[in-house]
Amino acid sequence: MSHPPGVLDADPVALATLATECVEHGSDLRDTVTGARLVIVVPPTAFGNSPGAESLGNAYDRLIDACGLAMEGMADVVESDADKVLGMAFAFRQQDEANAANVRDAGAV
Repeated sequence: MSHPPGVLDADPVALATLATECVEHGSDLRDTVTGARLVIVVPPTAFGNSPGAESLGNAYDRLIDACGLAMEGMADVVESDADKVLGMAFAFRQQDEANAANVRDAGAV
């Protein structure tokens, strides 16, 4: 279907479905990262007993923390975007209903 410039057509049900999927993916990402951070623990002895072993172990710990925080931040963004998409779905639905009521009131239907 062709629309005039500036006209936006959206399916509120599809947007709501997309939002739900985004929330699920964000939650899955957070759960996976949280679980992985608990099991990716490497004991300090794994880095050996050379002079740089302690520094290497500390760097590994900082890396795991930074990556975990970054991934959790991504999950936050996905979930936040899902909330915005859901809001758009409701806004489109309300506008569709208002437009339908205006057409009915005008006697066009």
